Amino acid sequence: GGPHSPPHQYQQMMTYHGLSGAAALPPQFGMIPPDLYQQHCEITTTVPNANVGSVIGKSGAVLNDIITTSGAKVQISQKNDLVNGTDRRVTISGPLRSVHSAHVLILNRLHHGGPESGGM
Repeated sequence: GGPHSPPHQYQQMMTYHGLSGAAALPPQFGMIPPDLYQQHCEITTTVPNANVGSVIGKSGAVLNDIITTSGAKVQISQKNDLVNGTDRRVTISGPLRSVHSAHVLILNRLHHGGPESGGM
């Protein structure tokens, strides 16, 4: 058997709040009991300021699409919210299934979207 880890550039430490007895999602995500998918949780991650445009899109179109598709609530911090000013805080909340879906969609945008010029 070989290594089964995701690409290193998008490997981030993620704390799932509100999950009873589970601080973080195990690698074997498919092994989670179905009722746990419905449990409310919240994760916080960061997106580089240069890449946040590809997650938000023109007039928030991409972000709205992610929210509609996943069913999760997604909030992105203002430009100077974090001290160093290079990252934007992204908070995703909702049922575990929706949160996971939104997180994957955001990582997908970061991977394929690249930096975009915009008025952010």
